[in-house]
Amino acid sequence: TRIAPSGATAQMFLMTIAPEMLVGLSASPSTMQRPYFPKDMWYLPTFGQFYGSKSTLNKESLIAAKPQLIIDTGDRKLTITADMTMIQTQTGIPTVFYEATLECMPDAYRKLGAVLGKEDEAEELAQFVEKTLAMAAEKSAMIPEEDRKTVMYSTGVTGLAVNADESSQAQVIDLIGARNAIIPDTV
Repeated sequence: TRIAPSGATAQMFLMTIAPEMLVGLSASPSTMQRPYFPKDMWYLPTFGQFYGSKSTLNKESLIAAKPQLIIDTGDRKLTITADMTMIQTQTGIPTVFYEATLECMPDAYRKLGAVLGKEDEAEELAQFVEKTLAMAAEKSAMIPEEDRKTVMYSTGVTGLAVNADESSQAQVIDLIGARNAIIPDTV
């Protein structure tokens, strides 16, 4: 009944299935994000995140919130087992990882639903993702190769952070039938 996200990706994922179980957030919602968050979540404690250039995990804040489980979602890294073991050892809080790339997302929802006692909600979300992915694949297959656009997926306040080809965040570019302008070797 008390869970904590490992970072922004896990937070977004968990907010769709169990927002009432979150005891904190990876980051507080900005003024522009607040309309999309329940008001009781605006001032939850923040923990930071495990990974990436913004690795800012505040273990003290995380421990103080007393989650029963820390949930990590996203790309499967080569060090995932060691990473989860380290966080679990350092905090004393059970920590799990669910691969949640676009392809794995329906299965991740189903597994989360089983763990959180939200099987019905998870199944509804999993089926929605499956239908959406199938529809997008069908539509993007209709775009001739020569008509596919090259796009850049930028993020952050300044728009200077990018999601390179082959990252889970940029999978949506392939899904819609476009090409990613940012190739990993050029970043």
